[in-house]
Amino acid sequence: MICDLCGARMATHSGIFTTKEVVTSQDCWELYLRNEMNAGLIEAPNIHITVRGLIGMMAMHDSPWALCYKCTNTAIHAGLNSHSSLSEIAASGHALCRSIAPMVFEVLDEQGMKLAEKAANSAATKILEDNRKDVIRNQWSRGKTSFDFPNLDECMGSRDGFIALKAVIDETIGEEVVLFLRDQTPFMEKLKAVTPFRFLMQNGIVKTKYGNLVFFLFWVDDPENSEKPFSMWDWYVNPSDDYSADLLDKMSRQTHWHVFLVGQNNQQENFFEFKNSYDMGTILNLIQKTGLIQNPEDLRNAILELQSKYTLEEMYSWGSAP
Repeated sequence: MICDLCGARMATHSGIFTTKEVVTSQDCWELYLRNEMNAGLIEAPNIHITVRGLIGMMAMHDSPWALCYKCTNTAIHAGLNSHSSLSEIAASGHALCRSIAPMVFEVLDEQGMKLAEKAANSAATKILEDNRKDVIRNQWSRGKTSFDFPNLDECMGSRDGFIALKAVIDETIGEEVVLFLRDQTPFMEKLKAVTPFRFLMQNGIVKTKYGNLVFFLFWVDDPENSEKPFSMWDWYVNPSDDYSADLLDKMSRQTHWHVFLVGQNNQQENFFEFKNSYDMGTILNLIQKTGLIQNPEDLRNAILELQSKYTLEEMYSWGSAP
């Protein structure tokens, strides 16, 4: 099953919405446009021109929209009401316009189309404003890819897993956020041998009894099995904490993400560089609009609650990253 908004794979839908709800929501447009830009289908300088044609194409969607977890999360936080099943709303009759010739549309709901145009153009403007923020151009251009870095025991104890840290790996660039995947078991030999090594991400906000929790799920694709990842890691942050907020901000502004594999005795096992096509804009937008956990103890309890309820495999099934 494919999400009608972002095209992500999903085991089942998380929410059902009408065409008018989706295409008149600036947040839904932002998510859709960022996804298309990350896939290289829309270029930033042409975004307003592209949006003109997209409005009609999106608004002529006559059936309900089945959205993945991430898109449903965005829609709900934007104030939209999610329907739990297709039986709750009509199976057709949701289009705001219809096509009468290539890129020519007959308007069926004038007010709805005006709201859709406003939402789409506002989303495009917001994306352009975000793109003008200071970009950290941190592509690695030097030969050496073996580095000295702090003992991870000081940051995460003896446990294995994912951690993001501020570091300087190129003095001409300065501080950036570096990602570490640590595994001190024999599994590291298999992990570092994965080819191609595709590092992917999805994120969202989950409601717990302690408050709203921001989560990230990272994984490496299994080149021999497209149905499940080779390995996965979860990560939770408290954006009300200045250090965590700065981590997320830098991760969104870096042109590249650098990932280190770390094994026993703090030994670097491999180093990867990925162009930053990861969707950080959507989660940062949600964070600004959502009341989140601030108390450290509540954060710990919320993480434990989520981990006791869902496996990483279940979280992965909520929807893939682009």
